Amino acid sequence: KFNSTDISYIGNVGIGTDSISAKLDIAGTTKTQQLNVSGFSTFQGNVNLDDDVRLGFGDGNELQIYHTSGDNSIITESGSGNLNVNADHLIVSNTPQNVTKAKFATNVELYYSNSKKVETTSIGIDVTGHTETDSLNVSGVSTFNDQIQIPDNTKIMLGTGNDFEIYHDGNNSRITDTGTGNLSIQSNG
Repeated sequence: KFNSTDISYIGNVGIGTDSISAKLDIAGTTKTQQLNVSGFSTFQGNVNLDDDVRLGFGDGNELQIYHTSGDNSIITESGSGNLNVNADHLIVSNTPQNVTKAKFATNVELYYSNSKKVETTSIGIDVTGHTETDSLNVSGVSTFNDQIQIPDNTKIMLGTGNDFEIYHDGNNSRITDTGTGNLSIQSNG
């Protein structure tokens, strides 16, 4: 049945193929302004979208995946929920060589220049290399397996009011107690 705007046919239809294996079997390149599909679609080759053409998911296209003409690839989630990426092992990297990457498995690993720098463990984190912080607050016991290096005029301050200080001023080593009690040095010998 044919008219000026619709084609209707009961059975299998083939376009560009003699081996018709489905309700609509298309071989070759097909361009459409709009394609609405109900049910499952199976692609046995690449699906290519031009720059700035968005692949949208959800009734309001809340999830969009696209590539811009400015060489950026973008995944946008604008719905009220979360964008969840679920995998047994997930690696996010900036190059195919995984030089700088984040690896998520039972632990989380952060790499810089193909060298692991931070790893989560069952008891906290493991940091490899130099660590710089503007402020460090430690709750609990800290164990140091090597030297603690503190530059001149940087004080170790103890007490709620910082009333006990240990430091080196570049020439002299100083212990200063400005608290109200006594300074006691004890030994078991």
